[in-house]
Amino acid sequence: MAAYRRLDLKRLAGITAALGAFLFRFGTVGQRRNNELETVLAHLAQAIHNGQIANVSGVDRSLAPLYPSDEQFLSDFKIWSVAATGPKKKLARFLLIELEALAAGTEVRYDPNSLTLEHILPVSQAGDGLENRFGNLALLEKTLNREAGSAPWPQKRAIYARSRLLLTRAIAAEEWNAKAIESRQEELAKLAARRFRMHSQD
Repeated sequence: MAAYRRLDLKRLAGITAALGAFLFRFGTVGQRRNNELETVLAHLAQAIHNGQIANVSGVDRSLAPLYPSDEQFLSDFKIWSVAATGPKKKLARFLLIELEALAAGTEVRYDPNSLTLEHILPVSQAGDGLENRFGNLALLEKTLNREAGSAPWPQKRAIYARSRLLLTRAIAAEEWNAKAIESRQEELAKLAARRFRMHSQD
């Protein structure tokens, strides 16, 4: 609210994006719990309210002591799991849509209602939590999802190759196992580090 009252819409959008990137790295993926965070955010809100901070670079400096580096974020993301149910399912779908747009180099935003969230390795076949690893999740058009069902891997891979989604078409490992999931998750981590980064924009 402090930012909303004092800043124009462009700067407000930039600050909102910076905070979103920070919280995604720090809390959503890193799952860090730090008593200092509440104090830092309270001081940031007060500084914006007082006019001491009025741009993204000021927000960046305020959050820098707690901001996970790319190295930290990549390490966190490589082992990140998302239980694809309820609110977490919406989060996973949102993130994959964002990463798809970045990978494809387009501003096109896909309608989430036209896409399903697919467990590449089916839940019934997974073990050791592999089913919820982010690298085991993919977006798929509803029509193709119905074809994929519980089909064996070679058939499912051929269906993915027909998707209009770049990241889904890229799922082409000879076998879909723990190693393949880890490899895909590493590639998605690199995209996420680019997408969720605090940048000074003014």
